[in-house]
Amino acid sequence: MGYALAKLLRTGVEKRIRKHDPRSTFPQNEHPWSYSVEAHYPKIREEFERLLPQLDNITNFDDILPGLIHGSDWKSFYLIAANKKIQEHQLLCPETSGALTEIPGLLNAFFSIFQPGVEVRPHQGPYAGIIRYHLGVIIPAGEVGIKVDGITHRWEEGKSLLFDDRFTHEAWNKTDSIRVILFVDLVRPLPQPLASINLALLKIFKTSKAARNAMNVIANNQLRDPKHSTTT
Repeated sequence: MGYALAKLLRTGVEKRIRKHDPRSTFPQNEHPWSYSVEAHYPKIREEFERLLPQLDNITNFDDILPGLIHGSDWKSFYLIAANKKIQEHQLLCPETSGALTEIPGLLNAFFSIFQPGVEVRPHQGPYAGIIRYHLGVIIPAGEVGIKVDGITHRWEEGKSLLFDDRFTHEAWNKTDSIRVILFVDLVRPLPQPLASINLALLKIFKTSKAARNAMNVIANNQLRDPKHSTTT
């Protein structure tokens, strides 16, 4: 199956996904692995806080997926991208990387960092065959949150949120402090044969020009573990 054919099939597959499960958000008890990830929260936060001195050097999300927000106000520190481990970053965050192994069907995982004043406009994800998972890492007091399908949610530190990013959603941090979440995409659990079709489409969508450009940016913008760096 080629990319052009996959795009044609996407609409029909999404209709079947919607018929199977029309919800925009999902209760945590349907995804018991999320409780295991939450148990790692203190170490996850500790590892992120060690990255803060290098915040200016963390990749801008706009450089990876342009268009949602311009400039350096949204940072993204990738640990896994398109199923591929970002080795230098995993060396810097071994506990977080270990927590990610609890998540079945994981596709992408990164620390998503909103600078003060960020507002991400309403938008939709590209495909309904994934579930998006957020773990609150640093959530300041004040006006900070995400709206999914018209319903506003407030992240909580150490707590999970699961939703379908194909529904219209927007997010904001109108405080004077950074907001950090662990941001994960995973394969949506589906019955057969829909599950196999979904996996085939996801594999093909990884070959798109946008996906390849994103991987190139991530590969070329990694922080390095000083213990494993060489000097010249």
